[in-house]
Amino acid sequence: MLVFLFVVENQARDEVDRIRAAYRERDASKSARSAWGDRSYRLRMQELEWALLDELGRAQLEPAGLRVLEIGCGSGYFLSRFLDYGAEHAAGIDLMEERIAMAMGRDARLELVCGDAATLPWPDASFDLVTQFTCLSSVLDEGLRRRITAEMWRVTRPGGAILSYDMRPPPLPLHMIRRILSVRRHRRDAKPRTPTAPVELKGLRALFPAARIRSRSITLAPDLAPIAERSIRLAHALEDVPFLRTHLLVLALKGAPAT
Repeated sequence: MLVFLFVVENQARDEVDRIRAAYRERDASKSARSAWGDRSYRLRMQELEWALLDELGRAQLEPAGLRVLEIGCGSGYFLSRFLDYGAEHAAGIDLMEERIAMAMGRDARLELVCGDAATLPWPDASFDLVTQFTCLSSVLDEGLRRRITAEMWRVTRPGGAILSYDMRPPPLPLHMIRRILSVRRHRRDAKPRTPTAPVELKGLRALFPAARIRSRSITLAPDLAPIAERSIRLAHALEDVPFLRTHLLVLALKGAPAT
């Protein structure tokens, strides 16, 4: 048993080190130009905010007064937005010290921790809402994914929820469209991307077996999103086609304790 635990711990540490290195490489290749100047980026972010607020409203989890935690919080954008929505408190954890420093500099209202999400430093049931935005897909080791999601569940209060926005496996028609558009050729010329593994809905159900799951597909395929530079109306029309969406927005609701 001790040997098994030692191997598991070593695998987890290796995976954390790999993720740090991958993000360091990606951050180094980023342009100094603000992403908000890109109409396709604005389209994606505005759609995401609309959808997540819609889902929270349907689940009767209005942002006002919530205590929110984000796993892999990066520069703290979404945490700041939750405070703007009326959240009472916003906390975040990220592996990268540089990102935590950036988040602290941009918003002093945030509680931020540099560390590993597999061992969260908060007590049980500390938060009403625990979120992750394309963080789990960066974790390729299934054991580490399970440890992170178990921690997310632990710090979520009964009656609260986990919100996940992440890549899903691309539908077959999208593969065909990418071939027609010769996207693969363009990708060879693109900057290096962080290695990722899609997060399937059935996988999230397995990771949160006690949760009541709500889900919807969103986000126009990045290969098609540049259409927004030419026509926002056409981009919105394409967003309405389910097999052209590449991400899942999932709300995993944690049941309230029996009375």
